[in-house]
Parts: sequence; structure tokens; C-alpha cells
Amino acid sequence: MSSPRSMVTYHAKARGLALLEVLVAMAIALMVMYAALGTLLISRGATAQVQELAQLQQQASYAMHLIGLQIRQAGAVDPVRDEDSGLYAFPAPGTDVDAGPKVFGTEGRDGASDTVTLSFAPVRWPNPAARAAWQYDCIGARVENDERVQARFAIDTRRSSLVCRSLRGSQPVIGQVVDLQVRYRVVTAGVTRELDANQVEAAALWPSVMALEVCLDLKGEERAPDSAALRYRDCSDRERPRDGRVHQVIRHLFHLRNA
Repeated sequence: MSSPRSMVTYHAKARGLALLEVLVAMAIALMVMYAALGTLLISRGATAQVQELAQLQQQASYAMHLIGLQIRQAGAVDPVRDEDSGLYAFPAPGTDVDAGPKVFGTEGRDGASDTVTLSFAPVRWPNPAARAAWQYDCIGARVENDERVQARFAIDTRRSSLVCRSLRGSQPVIGQVVDLQVRYRVVTAGVTRELDANQVEAAALWPSVMALEVCLDLKGEERAPDSAALRYRDCSDRERPRDGRVHQVIRHLFHLRNA
């Protein structure tokens, strides 16, 4: 049998942790958990912003591609075949399909977004009823051979989206767009100038527009706490706060093929 002395020694060695030791262990565990949680949140925020930036870049590229298609074709008139001679010739200016300016825009007031309208004649295929000859406008609506194709790009401020309006209706092109700015390259008397829509309109220089500089400002939805104080330059080259969100500003210069 064990002696009373050995029993006391055993119980002294087998006693549990003191309250102070438990509290210290809990504090250390909480510190480790908070550090891990902070790292996780920072990593998640950075990953979300990178993914959102990639998405904004993809959307901006698609929008610029669509706008560029309309700009490059602006003013295009398809030649018409003369049934008697069998020769092709461009229709006389002033006909229905050639009526109106190929490029027209409006300047936003007090820094608001601009609008730009582009129009051109569709290609006249020999057999327009065949599916292979079907043509479409910026909203995907079918355009007849004798119709004028028109695309008006503007910002829907309520939905933060870029909208294209054709003669058949309108629909959003991409979302998360907060600004659209357009500048016009005009050539007169051998001199190239960069003007806004008001200046072009005042001088009646729409027929002299040779190129358009288009800028889009896209804004992300993910909020990053550590970037609230950061700033960026918008389409008007003004420094503005990011408000804790990613901004993707993209601009392209498009030349009119039919200028």
C-alpha cells in the first residue's frame, strides 16, 4: 500500500492549471486567432479586388470594342448597283440612308457624362432575305438593307451602366460605369484640333471630325477598408477619391474610316 506521504506527493503533482494560467493561455490563443483572422481578411480583400479589377478590365474591353465598331463604320455608305449598266456608285448626298451627321455628341453639364451618336448605312447584300445577309445594330436587333444604322451611347446614372440606343430600342452594354467622356479630333485647313462637343457644335464642324477619343470610368463594388484615402485620376484628368473602391479608367482613340 502507498504511504500517506506518497499520496500527498502524487496529488501535488497531478493538480490542474491555476486560473491565472488558464486566462493567460486564453489570451494568447485569442491573439493568435485575431492575427490569423486579420491576415485572412486582408488576403480576402486583396483577392476580391484583383478579381474585380480583372472583371472591370474585361467589361471595359468589351465596351470599347463595341463602341469602336460603330465609330469605325460611322458615315459609311454602301455603293448601289445600277441595273442598266451593272456598275456600282455611291448614292447622292441627301438620300434617306445618307441623311444626318455620321458623328454627333453632347457635352455633359458641370462635369456630367457625355453622349455620342454614330450612324452609317448597312451593307446592301444581293439577297437581303437570306440569313447570311442579316445585319444587326448595337443592341442585337436586325437591320434591314434600306435602314440607317444608329447607335447612341450614354450613361444611365440610376443603374451605373453604359447604354446603347438604336432605332429599334435600347439596352445596357455593361454595368458599373460612372462616366463617359468623348473628345473629338477635327481637321480644318490642315490643322488638327481636339475639341469637346460644345466646341464642335458651335463651329458646325461635325463633318470635319476625323477621330474620337473615348474614355470610360468603371467603379468596383468591393470595399477595401485600407484604400479609403487613396485617389485616382478620372476621365477628365481630375484627381478624385476612390471611396475605398477599385476604379478602372480606360481610354482609346478611334479613327473614322469614312472621314
